[in-house]
Amino acid sequence: MFQKGCQPVTGKLNCHNGYRVSGRDKRFLLLRPHSLAVLGAIEVAKMAPSWMAVVPAVIAGFEATTVLILRAHYTMDVLTVIVAAFCAAGLAATLTVGF
Repeated sequence: MFQKGCQPVTGKLNCHNGYRVSGRDKRFLLLRPHSLAVLGAIEVAKMAPSWMAVVPAVIAGFEATTVLILRAHYTMDVLTVIVAAFCAAGLAATLTVGF
């Protein structure tokens, strides 16, 4: 639920880059760096040698563990981001077969 022209408000709506974001949208929006770390780890694991794929996987795992230990996000939000990253990697692999 995005609306342009965000004014500082109190209550359910918060501002993010000029848009009003509420509820689940805000939680998923704040997990973008984690999703990019997981997607990057997946892509490196596909392309790089196996010994090199360990480093991004450890970084993504450390980031997920840190977020959960500090209780910055709900567990299901973090797991949803991981599943979404795997789905995005699968979709990218399907769409780029001929390239």
